[in-house]
Amino acid sequence: MLFPMVQWTDDLGAADWLVEAMTTFAFDVTSVVPAGFAAYARLPHTGPDPDDRWRGALPPEQLLALAAALAPHARGTVWFAIWDGYGWAGDRGSFAVAGHDPAEVAAEEARLRTRREAFQTTLPTARLRLPERDYMVYYGTITEAAVSFGRHHANLWWPDDRSWCVATEIDLSTTYIAGSDEVIDAVVRIGAHRVAPEAPIGEHAGD
Repeated sequence: MLFPMVQWTDDLGAADWLVEAMTTFAFDVTSVVPAGFAAYARLPHTGPDPDDRWRGALPPEQLLALAAALAPHARGTVWFAIWDGYGWAGDRGSFAVAGHDPAEVAAEEARLRTRREAFQTTLPTARLRLPERDYMVYYGTITEAAVSFGRHHANLWWPDDRSWCVATEIDLSTTYIAGSDEVIDAVVRIGAHRVAPEAPIGEHAGD
């Protein structure tokens, strides 16, 4: 869904720990997910089409599998942050509407513009500001991990107890996960690979 209804928030207290922990950008694993966790993993984005790298987003099947793997470790509120630079978050971007009838195409484009304008009235004003990236924050349960904004989904997500953190950087074709050994074992079972926290990003196949 391009314009999903989620619980946006201007109260960023739940993200304060990320502001303190994330002080570098695009350097090593802990510039994508916070340092201090027992273990780390990377999940290369692999969709049905091997030529489609899914840069900046997990394919839907992988996103669902990751949420399912983390669900036993996500009781209660889960927080999500999505980059505010996507076209749907502002007035940028056009709609790719297929059709042969110009009048029908124009009507559908007008309908989508109206929906976008209504959606934008729900967006928060506060931003989670991390190095080189600003995010909008929403919250829910682990099931909200599957919420999509077109091809995009949350770039950061973590539970209330901060026992793990997931990061999908917009310029990478790999998602990183930080957590306990038990959490990382769970994501390894769905295709992730353990990685050292000091490993430079971009040196893994698929990044």
